[in-house]
Amino acid sequence: MLAAEGFTSVSTDEVRERLGLSPQAASNVLARLTRDGLVERVRRGRYLLHPLGELGVAATASDRLGEAVALAVGDREHRIAYRTALHEHGLLTRPGRRIQVAVSRRLYVEEIGGRPLESIIETPAKIHIGAEALGLAWISTIERVLLESAHLPRRVGGIATVAEALAAGQPSTAELVKLSKRLHLETGLRRLVSLDDQLGLGKLAAIDLPTRIGRPLALDPSDPRDDGPIDTRVGVRWSGPIEELAEVVNQ
Repeated sequence: MLAAEGFTSVSTDEVRERLGLSPQAASNVLARLTRDGLVERVRRGRYLLHPLGELGVAATASDRLGEAVALAVGDREHRIAYRTALHEHGLLTRPGRRIQVAVSRRLYVEEIGGRPLESIIETPAKIHIGAEALGLAWISTIERVLLESAHLPRRVGGIATVAEALAAGQPSTAELVKLSKRLHLETGLRRLVSLDDQLGLGKLAAIDLPTRIGRPLALDPSDPRDDGPIDTRVGVRWSGPIEELAEVVNQ
């Protein structure tokens, strides 16, 4: 009934008032609807309704990620980020199981739609820089998610994931440079430029970085190997042979 009227979510109190039920009876109704795949609990007392035509489909967190995240975070400033954002932008062939969301305050929700929820605390002033709307939620733009992923490759599963995403995307070079300065993600930009240059992607050739002075920047800080080549143009030390990542982007 509520879905037919255009509602996308419902609370226990709304069900109780609408149907004239006791609090326990309303909870029982929602528990049964959850088991039947008609609604999905996204946080305490709040449920996501499956749209008409999709009843019985369990994976609403994938199909309607924006709505599910918006309900889970409540009034917190937020942004779907890192590997989750890479996949939503169509830059990865395999999504991560975790849903990664940058938030301004701690979240007490641990999962959405059976998928673990990883909340990453950020300052409110920076959360919406380089972000765009995804339904009712916010998500990193292609430029921001590439920069943040290259800045912290471990959050997305390593530098191979970053290379795959860069090869699949068409980021704005001007926006990459602007965001790297505003968000202090210059290390991420330097790694992206090295990936683009050494893998022959030809997407970031217009970016001219100053020569890095001192110790080279590790392409992937989580990779203990240090015998890879050094990209002297941008001062980045690769962790292994260039051919390893070339195979990833050529698959």
